[in-house]
Amino acid sequence: MTDMSSSQASGTDEAMRPHTLEAIPADADDACGEYTFVPRDAEGDERLTRWLTAEEDAIVDLSEWR
Repeated sequence: MTDMSSSQASGTDEAMRPHTLEAIPADADDACGEYTFVPRDAEGDERLTRWLTAEEDAIVDLSEWR
């Protein structure tokens, strides 16, 4: 869930990854080192209610962590 590309999926079948998150820098110039995560398929009000924010140093690559 550390996909830092906010524009497109990595090419794998999205049905196999139902909880794919989009990472958005918390500020425009990415100076604060925080990212807000929202479900990639969320639209409208869901983007405002289904999110979490994490500091950059708390984000790990899931495949490396396993």
